[in-house]
Amino acid sequence: MRSLTEQLHQSIAEYRQLQQGYQAVSVALAAGEDTVVASGLVELQELEAQLRLSDAELNAAATAAADSLPETLWQDRLQQMAQAAEANRKLCDHARTLLTLLAEERAQLNGGRTAMSGYRMAGDQRGSLVRSA
Repeated sequence: MRSLTEQLHQSIAEYRQLQQGYQAVSVALAAGEDTVVASGLVELQELEAQLRLSDAELNAAATAAADSLPETLWQDRLQQMAQAAEANRKLCDHARTLLTLLAEERAQLNGGRTAMSGYRMAGDQRGSLVRSA
């Protein structure tokens, strides 16, 4: 079994990786790289699942060793968690903004399609201007 210090180091690294993943997905989202966004989200879900397991193990180990907790590593871990949460918040805000813009654009396209449907000619009149010229 790994020591508490090793588990803390691993947790810090995983939260740092999570933060970087959020940032990478945000960059890909801004660039419109749909496949990169999709694969990045899958990787983030896997990393989040791994973090839940690691955190459960770490909490159990911390409870057992309450007297010998390395304070600086806990502070580093809390800082990484806060940075990952902030990167997640920014990514969510960015995604919501893009969804709003896409919904507005879709509404405009649907409105234009409706307006254009009023200009349709009967089937027997199509191309009549070309034929008469």
